[in-house]
Amino acid sequence: MSAFAYPFGARTDELDAALRVRTPILRSVEFSYSGVVSPCPE
Repeated sequence: MSAFAYPFGARTDELDAALRVRTPILRSVEFSYSGVVSPCPE
């Protein structure tokens, strides 16, 4: 495997270290929740 993409950008340092043993490229996204309105009622 030449690259791994984290689903939804969820990642940890521990996962990065374990995946880097066999995968040279790790991809992720970063986004903020500011301005996002929750669809769940309070």
